[in-house]
Amino acid sequence: MTQPNAGMKNAQDSSSYTNLHANPQLERNMANEMQSIQQNGISAAPQQAAAGIGQVTNQLTQQSTAEYKAQIGMNNTIANVMEATGNGAATMEMGNPVLRDKRMNDIAVSRAMGSMQAAELGQIQAEAGRYG
Repeated sequence: MTQPNAGMKNAQDSSSYTNLHANPQLERNMANEMQSIQQNGISAAPQQAAAGIGQVTNQLTQQSTAEYKAQIGMNNTIANVMEATGNGAATMEMGNPVLRDKRMNDIAVSRAMGSMQAAELGQIQAEAGRYG
């Protein structure tokens, strides 16, 4: 009966583990290095995605903080101006409905004068805006 293959002795095998005259440590180190590269590559993608999300979040936080600080500065300036002008009496008077029409007329006249038009045209524009 014929054998299915001639067979191979351990000394003829190409693996370092079965070769009696070779040190298998180099092959083992190379296999471990390849495994390390593969595992690090698998875990690197989610880590990079998380780092990108963190960077975007950080930039949005910095922008929001800058806007908040600007708003606080503006509010402090407004509060200082209101305090300097009598605790906001001028601002409260702006909301007075009795003086609203006069104020609107004064604004229209000032605009007309600023655009080199006659002051009475500002009066006409104000009335046209009021009724039209």
